[in-house]
Amino acid sequence: MNIIRNVCVQVQLWINLTKFTFLLRRHLTAGKPAYKFAVCINNADYPASLEVHKISRVLADEGAAIDGDVRLVDDSGEDYLYPAMYFVLVDSTSKCNGGIGFRSSGARCS
Repeated sequence: MNIIRNVCVQVQLWINLTKFTFLLRRHLTAGKPAYKFAVCINNADYPASLEVHKISRVLADEGAAIDGDVRLVDDSGEDYLYPAMYFVLVDSTSKCNGGIGFRSSGARCS
């Protein structure tokens, strides 16, 4: 049973990464960036650098997006690459949730 659960988790991570990469690549090729921020949802491999639920600014980096990474700016103003699956993109153009919509998480505006 654990093997099936592990496979399901791996498939879900792959799906999330694929969605994130698609959305980020679409954002980079669009005229005006829609995704300017990302929310950390996992800091397992980077507990000293990432804080769960923290919002960070996203920098456009098509090479990083193709590799499944995202380039973020930290509090000091430096930018770093992290695995995209650790974040949820924030759609700053949405009119729901007070102007911010969490697009890749599957959340819906009410």
